Amino acid sequence: MAFVDCNGDEQVQMNSIENFIQMDCKAVIMTYQNFDTLKNICTPLIDADIPIILCDAGPTDFVYQAIGTDNRIGGRTAGKWVAQEYLKDVDKNEELDVVLLIPPAGTSAKDRAEGFEEEICKVFPNAHTETFGKSSDRQDFMSTMEDVLSSHSSLDLVFGYSAQAGMGAYDAIISAKNNHTKVIGFDATDEEKGAIDKSEDSPYLATVMQYPEKMGEIAVQTIRDYVIPGKQLPEDQKYMNAGVGLYTYGGKIITAEEIALD
Repeated sequence: MAFVDCNGDEQVQMNSIENFIQMDCKAVIMTYQNFDTLKNICTPLIDADIPIILCDAGPTDFVYQAIGTDNRIGGRTAGKWVAQEYLKDVDKNEELDVVLLIPPAGTSAKDRAEGFEEEICKVFPNAHTETFGKSSDRQDFMSTMEDVLSSHSSLDLVFGYSAQAGMGAYDAIISAKNNHTKVIGFDATDEEKGAIDKSEDSPYLATVMQYPEKMGEIAVQTIRDYVIPGKQLPEDQKYMNAGVGLYTYGGKIITAEEIALD
C-alpha cells in the first residue's frame, strides 16, 4: 500500500497517479480539490483500467465507487438546525445578516455554503447573505473576517465551509470582543469542539461532523470484496453515503435524520 498527501496540489496528485500506474497498483483511493478538473486527473487511471474509489465525493459516474458526505446535506443540516432550533424565538421576518466563508474554487465548499444558505432563507426569507474568501488558509479567513466585522455592525451568523474557515472567523470574533456573531463550521476537529465547549454562549455554535474513518473502511472493504476477487460491484454500491452529524455544546451530536430535512 502506498500513500501520498497531495495537500490540495493537483500537479502533485497527477504525478502520484502516474507513479501508481507504473507500480501496477490494483486500485486507487483518492479525494479531490476541484470537481471541474477531476475527470482530467482521473483519465490516466481510467485508460489504465485501474478502479478509482473517490472519497469525500458525491455520485460520480466515471469512477468505480464514490463514498462521501453529501456536502449540500451537510450545509442544510447545519442551516436547518440554526434556523429552527437555535433561532426558534427570533421573528421570522428578521433581516438576518449572514456571511458564508468559502475559498474562490472548490465544489464541496460551494455545495456546503449553498445548502446552509438554502435552509436559513427558507425560515428567514428576508435574510441577507454574502460570500467571502481569498484562500483556504485560516490566517486569510481571519483577515477576511476582520474586514467583514468592520463593515457589518450587526452580523448574526458566519458559516465556515471548513475548520480553517470556522476557526479563522472565530479568531477574528474573539479578537474583536464581539458578543453577538455566531460561527458554524464544518469538519468537527478537536479544536472546533474545544471552542464550542468553552461555554454555552461561545461564539462557535456548532460544526458539521463527517465520518472519514467510515469512508476509509468502506473503500478498503470494497477493494477486498470486489476489486481483488474481480467481482462486479452492485449498482446500489456505486455511491455510498457515510452520513453527517452536527456537534453542539456539551458534546451533543445531532444527526441529519433527527433534523429531518425535507
